[in-house]
Amino acid sequence: MADLFISYNRGDREIFERLAERFGRYVVEIWFDARLEQGDPFDIAIQTQLRQAKAVLVIWTPDPVESEWVRAEATHGRERGVLLAATLKSCTPLPPFNVIQTADLREWPGNENYSEWLKLLEGLGGRIGRPGL
Repeated sequence: MADLFISYNRGDREIFERLAERFGRYVVEIWFDARLEQGDPFDIAIQTQLRQAKAVLVIWTPDPVESEWVRAEATHGRERGVLLAATLKSCTPLPPFNVIQTADLREWPGNENYSEWLKLLEGLGGRIGRPGL
């Protein structure tokens, strides 16, 4: 079971990889769609991972706002009470996601003591049973 399921748009892969690398430094088990095995029915694999992940992080940029897959994954995390959100490019998530506290990482230089990054880590730590992460 992964600690963190990350929902993102493939067009944001470069940004996503930088973020995933940072989480890896904290020994957080991450699952995302690139981990699908050849021949796996992707809808079943994604649903299984969504159900099992301790936290679901949605990465908001303009493309995911329009993506049904990202919104569906975010809905699942919200319904389970394990949703985290980060904005990496300016956009306005659709309701009900526009009223959820979101880490603003648009200006994040990638350092470890950026206040919005620390808030995201704090939320993740609480959801995966590692307060103070």
